[in-house]
Amino acid sequence: MSGIREWGTEKPSGGGALVWWVLLFEKNAMLLEVVTVRDHSFLSGPLCAESLVLDLGANRGEFSAGMIAHFGCRVAAAEPLEELIAQIPEHRLLTVLPVAVGGSNGSIAISVFPDRCASVCGPVAAQELCTVREIPMVTLKEFRSRVHASQVDLMKLDIEGAEIALFNGSTDGELLEIGQITAEFHDFLYRAQREPAREILARMQSLGFRIVRFSFDNTNVLFVNPRIQLTGVQLAWLRLQGLWSAVGRGSQRTWKRTKRGLKRVLKAARLMRPDR
Repeated sequence: MSGIREWGTEKPSGGGALVWWVLLFEKNAMLLEVVTVRDHSFLSGPLCAESLVLDLGANRGEFSAGMIAHFGCRVAAAEPLEELIAQIPEHRLLTVLPVAVGGSNGSIAISVFPDRCASVCGPVAAQELCTVREIPMVTLKEFRSRVHASQVDLMKLDIEGAEIALFNGSTDGELLEIGQITAEFHDFLYRAQREPAREILARMQSLGFRIVRFSFDNTNVLFVNPRIQLTGVQLAWLRLQGLWSAVGRGSQRTWKRTKRGLKRVLKAARLMRPDR
């Protein structure tokens, strides 16, 4: 269900005009409210307690827990690593499958790194330390079948590079069945994925999805299904919010890099002190 309430389009006169404007403002405020959970942004207006959310790449379950706390809705999550599944809190509204979701059904090798998230795309550099395991993988269609997801109101993708295969392995119809998709692309890490990511963005736009970036790269991209009706003004306002979020996120990253640099400088200065 879309969760969008429809108000009359004819503006009343007299005292009813104030009520009309209040209802119109309420509708737009609900629809355009942006919620960010674990660095994934989406519209809260189309979601409700009857919604179904897919959390693909659940990690320790923070996104799933946030969605249940905020909306009280059902969440179906995928996480292939046993040590992470063990840290996901159980909840009656949460279903967790121990699988990766990608472009095919079967098994795939996953690289587990000591200092970043595991990925089926392997190391970035030959000297990067990792251990390799074999894990089960299913397509989006198969995952939806296993969790009985006849409707999907929001899908979160944070699958460390496998998102390219997931999009390419899904039909246009399968993607159009999803109300919103909030995705983190990993072309910042795997440079070979930059062109495939651009092609996916172009494909989604051709299907009618409205695309909103909440980061200057592709680490927080929202796809809004064309069935969620947005006016030109609403879309412009939404993209302005995305730009504001990107500026804030960029500032935070710059500050973190600056702090790391200052720590290195101070450490070097201490090592160079004459009394050492």
